[in-house]
Amino acid sequence: MLLDDVLLDDEVLFGAGGLLPLLGHHDERVRTQVANALAAAVTEASRLPALLQKIFELYKGSERAPAAAPTGAPRGKGGGVHPSGGGGVVEGSAAVDDGWRPRHGVALCIVAAAPRVQVKMLPVVFAFLKRSLGDAHEAVAAAMVDAGRALIETQPLPTPMLLLLVPMLEAFN
Repeated sequence: MLLDDVLLDDEVLFGAGGLLPLLGHHDERVRTQVANALAAAVTEASRLPALLQKIFELYKGSERAPAAAPTGAPRGKGGGVHPSGGGGVVEGSAAVDDGWRPRHGVALCIVAAAPRVQVKMLPVVFAFLKRSLGDAHEAVAAAMVDAGRALIETQPLPTPMLLLLVPMLEAFN
């Protein structure tokens, strides 16, 4: 099987055992590499909307309910119970992880895919960003700002983009 065939397989990209779930990995380096791999795998412009849809769904899914720690994720001492024996939880335990890692991975994926995002896709992506810029987790919100900046900076023609974005940004009060 050729590498191109593997990279075009939706199960490899988006399936439960594929790359997409790894956007929530506990190690930021892994999240970054997975985001880059997903963006690189979408070599055809017609496949980018499917990637965007999947990562937007991942963001929304991780926003609703606390996520369990990914396999192999470091857990707090005592399996998430505070070492003092009290009722608190240790940072890094599944109880503390509110699902921010997949949301952070989504932002990294948007940054990686930014050079491939066409002007006609910007309204959908910026509508998503408009909502996600206010993420409760500081790292996610900052990464979403970086994603927006990457989208703007990678557009070859600023005029069509500005015509789309100015009304959105004015309504962002």
